[in-house]
Amino acid sequence: MLNVIDRAPRPRSLLAAVAGRLPPRGLLMLSTPLPFAPFFYDGAVTRDPLEKLRVTSERWEDALGELWQNELAPLGLTLRAVTRLPYLSGGDVQYPAYVLDDALLVCEKPG
Repeated sequence: MLNVIDRAPRPRSLLAAVAGRLPPRGLLMLSTPLPFAPFFYDGAVTRDPLEKLRVTSERWEDALGELWQNELAPLGLTLRAVTRLPYLSGGDVQYPAYVLDDALLVCEKPG
């Protein structure tokens, strides 16, 4: 799931569904920009998610910890790897592109 949970209306339900469908020892590769600034598109309108993840810190490192501790670990996943990498996002009328800091996590369902 690459750069999906910050644009999903129900990210907690999406994460739970994906984790629940992983086979034993199955891997989830998840990326999202941090700090977390979620919204989803409803046609041409942007809206706040219907479910909020408990990821509120403005510092990248703290937001990563919240994502892991509050959302992924409770799903029974084990963290195998994490890295920080640049993510280029399409721009708007002000900027042709945005450079964000993505978190990329590899999580395993215990077997």
